Amino acid sequence: MISFVVNGGGGGDIGAIVPFVIIGFITLAVVIRLCAGSMDNDRIQEQIEAEGKKVRSIDWAPMGRGWAGSKNERIYEVVYEDAQGNVHKAFCKTSALAGVYWTEDKIIEPAAGSETKVNADDLAAENQRLREEVERLKNS
Repeated sequence: MISFVVNGGGGGDIGAIVPFVIIGFITLAVVIRLCAGSMDNDRIQEQIEAEGKKVRSIDWAPMGRGWAGSKNERIYEVVYEDAQGNVHKAFCKTSALAGVYWTEDKIIEPAAGSETKVNADDLAAENQRLREEVERLKNS
């Protein structure tokens, strides 16, 4: 028969150490995540600024577009302003070794004074012109 000695024989109480070990692992995980997030923000900001754009915000989006196929990359929602003044909302994946990959980019606020509405009559006229050009090229 096998018997165990609990709390006796001069050994330390393992049960008292377990909560400290768990707290230590949780603290370590939080510190690692904060460091990775800081490096990710720097990486994303450097790429955007290298393209002549201005970052407005970078927010961690764990359930952002593309999360289902993500392994070690973290996903961020990025709001930035391009050189023309358009404000974009984009999602990207990044990790220390993978670089920055954009999964979606939409203009959410057009630049002041830019043409945002297209005249339907102008589109119809251009469409007709292109059809005539296609027919002309077919018959050539």
